[in-house]
Amino acid sequence: MTTPLEHYNKRTEISGLALQKDGLEPRNVNMPQVAQNVAPQLRAGAPTSLVDVKESIANTYREQFGNRVFIDLRRCLEEFAQADGTITIKDMERIFASNHLPKFTVGIYCKQLATMAKDRAQIIKVMESLRPSIPNKRMLAISRTWDRIASGDGLLVVEWTASLDPAIRGEVTNDLGLPEGLPPTAKVLLQKASFYDYAQDLSAGFDYDTDFDAYMNLLCGGN
Repeated sequence: MTTPLEHYNKRTEISGLALQKDGLEPRNVNMPQVAQNVAPQLRAGAPTSLVDVKESIANTYREQFGNRVFIDLRRCLEEFAQADGTITIKDMERIFASNHLPKFTVGIYCKQLATMAKDRAQIIKVMESLRPSIPNKRMLAISRTWDRIASGDGLLVVEWTASLDPAIRGEVTNDLGLPEGLPPTAKVLLQKASFYDYAQDLSAGFDYDTDFDAYMNLLCGGN
């Protein structure tokens, strides 16, 4: 028994391929095309290294806040702080959004600071990442200042600021996010670790040691 010749001439579709009398050949279908330029495109001169990204973020705030850049940057982060001292990656990306940086670059930087939870970062770690390292000489000046104004590991803010020049007192209370004119009975305690963070934020905004040392002396008031 023979198979009729017309059986081989009949077109049969199998999974997008066509069987023809002269064998298997691709069907004329529209195949998906590989997208071009999938990777985000950096504009010329955009920061790409970690150091450049951090410097660009700091410079954006420096233009607005001057030598108190890291104090105000910390306050911006703390406005969105969770109860555990963290900030969500989404909030961080909004805060760090800048015309100087591509959005995806900001996102990469924020995500690498994330905790094990992946969707948030510790504010203290964010500040340590952004803030330049503080020289030992300045850390010594911070330590000496604390020893002059405090005893032990805590400092009553009302007692401390009462000895300061009014202009400096206003700056300090504003830096710490406290209302002006705290009543003498207010029991606001500044811990040693918090003072060190504050002083390091201050230090990072001063270019010259002499200027920073002079401000530390002002923080000592009459002590």
